[in-house]
Amino acid sequence: MIVLLSILLNMVALTMERQNPSQGHKNTLLILNGISTGLLSAECLLNLIATDYLFFKCAWNLFDFVVATVSVADLIRQDQYGTPLLPFSTGLIRLIRLAKVSSLLRQFKVAAGLRQLLSVLQVSLPAFFNMCLLLFLVMFIYGTLGMEFFKYIKLRAVFDYEFNFQTLPQALMVLFQISTSAGMQSLL
Repeated sequence: MIVLLSILLNMVALTMERQNPSQGHKNTLLILNGISTGLLSAECLLNLIATDYLFFKCAWNLFDFVVATVSVADLIRQDQYGTPLLPFSTGLIRLIRLAKVSSLLRQFKVAAGLRQLLSVLQVSLPAFFNMCLLLFLVMFIYGTLGMEFFKYIKLRAVFDYEFNFQTLPQALMVLFQISTSAGMQSLL
């Protein structure tokens, strides 16, 4: 029941975020985030103490440990005024915390169809990551070839200071833009 309360509290806190919040709204979200993180961490710690070394053999326990660790890192990232203390953004961390909702589905028998869809997603994720890695490898090869072939082209209307082949990140950006057909009319 505590885990369900923590997950619901986290979902409410995530849905309450907005672009220009007042100081009271920031403080409320920080308190909700702290309570949710405390409950998640306490549940994970109690589970770790209860199961001892078998804790890391279960995939759900490992997922809970990662979510709790990442939540603590997100909480450390902010001080009482909500300003970041760590140099990286933690938007993805909050999405990982929201993925904890999927762990609730293993407890309810009525969501059998949704559990089946999540298990298919879990099985297909490694193949998806392999495809992304292959796509990145192809883009990397063509990006380095583009840098070699087009590094001395003068910057004009089409190839300006943002989209050119002078550096690898810029070359990858041009190739990504061409592969997704985003802004193709400006490149052609």
